[in-house]
Amino acid sequence: MDQNERHPASRRLFIAVPLPGALKEQLKQLSEGLPQSMRFASRTHREDYHITLQFLGDTAESAIPALVAAMREVAAESGPFVLSLDGLGSFGQDDAPRVLWAGISGERDELSRLQRRVTEATAPLGFIAEKRPYAPHITLARKFRGVRPLEEGAVAAAGDALAPSEWTADRIVIYETQMHSKPMYKAVAELEFGRLPG
Repeated sequence: MDQNERHPASRRLFIAVPLPGALKEQLKQLSEGLPQSMRFASRTHREDYHITLQFLGDTAESAIPALVAAMREVAAESGPFVLSLDGLGSFGQDDAPRVLWAGISGERDELSRLQRRVTEATAPLGFIAEKRPYAPHITLARKFRGVRPLEEGAVAAAGDALAPSEWTADRIVIYETQMHSKPMYKAVAELEFGRLPG
C-alpha cells in the first residue's frame, strides 16, 4: 500500500457567503486603522473576509463532486437577500479578546434559513453541523496584542467608524483553506442563487 492509499487526498473546506469588493475594502481600512491599544497579532486578509455557513474540515477529494452538487441544489432553491454591517464585537475576554469581528444585520432570518439548508444538505454526505446556535459574523483579527486590560467599550467605539453598508447576498462559495498562504482561502466552487426575490 503506497502513501496515497494510506492517506487519501483531502482538502480543508468550508461553505460561506462572500462579500463584495467595496465592503471588503471598508473592513480592511477599519482593521488597519485600529488604535495601538487594539493591536492584534493576525489580521484577516482583505480577500478572506466572508460569512461562514458551515465548516466542513478535511474533505476527501472523492467527496467534493457530491458536495458541489448538493450546494448547487441549495443555491438553485435560494433567493437573494440584503445584509448590512452592524458594529464590532469580540470573542474571548472583554479586556483581551481573542477574536475581533464585524456583526451582521439586515435579513438575518434569510441568512439563518440558508445556513440551515446548507447543513441539512451536507448531513447525508457525512458532515456534522455544530450544535451551538448559528452566530453569523465576519472575522477581522485574532490574537489580541494590545494594551491590557483593553478599555471597556473600546471595541464598540471602534465600530462607530463603520459606514452604513448594505449588500445583496446572491451566492454561496465552497472555500478551501490553504494554510500559510495569503490570501488563505481559495474558491473551489461558486454557486449563484437561482430563485427570484419576493
